[in-house]
Amino acid sequence: MFGRHTVLRNYLTIICICCLSAANCFAQIEAVSKARHDLRLGFTVPGKVLKRHVHPGDVVKKGDIIIELEDREGLAQIEIWRFRAQSTVEVDQAKASLELAQTEEAKTRELVAKNAAVPFELKKAELTTAVQKLAVEKARREQDEAKRQLQITEARHESYTLRAPMDGVIEQILVDIGEVVENLQPMVELVVTNPLRVDVPVALEDTTSLKVGDQAWVQMRLANELDKPIVGKIVHLASVADSASNTRLVRVEFANDAHHPAGGQVVVSFTDPEKKASN
Repeated sequence: MFGRHTVLRNYLTIICICCLSAANCFAQIEAVSKARHDLRLGFTVPGKVLKRHVHPGDVVKKGDIIIELEDREGLAQIEIWRFRAQSTVEVDQAKASLELAQTEEAKTRELVAKNAAVPFELKKAELTTAVQKLAVEKARREQDEAKRQLQITEARHESYTLRAPMDGVIEQILVDIGEVVENLQPMVELVVTNPLRVDVPVALEDTTSLKVGDQAWVQMRLANELDKPIVGKIVHLASVADSASNTRLVRVEFANDAHHPAGGQVVVSFTDPEKKASN
């Protein structure tokens, strides 16, 4: 009799544990959505705002120009170095002088062979040819240097142009045309809201079976009602738990094709809530 009661009590304990585990698996956790990226963009150089190419709400692609600073000196230097890099006058002149020196050397060599000129004249002609060869090499090096200086000047001028580092939406523009700004001053807020991101505090014991790549279901709370679940995925599991609440942060990303704003209330589940409802 006593043995049957013990078996029954153990059986009921197992049922309770299973029920508690199931309840945890189907738990829905309240959270707040966030933008996947929320960037404050600025320049690495000070300057005066020349142009604003975008407005709040504009969708931009990676590399699109957002803001330009005035850089008249840089543009002037670019023109100077471009002219020097593209000009072949110095090289052509040096080549012509070399050709003339080689002709004179050959003529002098013939005269020396005929005893019509002294060896000193030939030596002089040979040295003139050698000098002109060096002049050609110098002209070529100077043109190569001009090309490198052009690249350096263009790169420096590029720092006066603020470009989108990724696809996104312009949330705010914090400067006006004509305003003088400092380096590293935030000027534009760029956000990425598709996909959205949500950081979920999950009970530590419930995270042992979760891994990056697992599915998660996110429901937007709209007008106090839950929208249809959106299937997302776990992209990060915190390496350190919160000892005060005995929870671990689980980061979930989910598609936002409906363009909901970040900051909305959501409910996250790690099992399909629609299947739970059908059961």
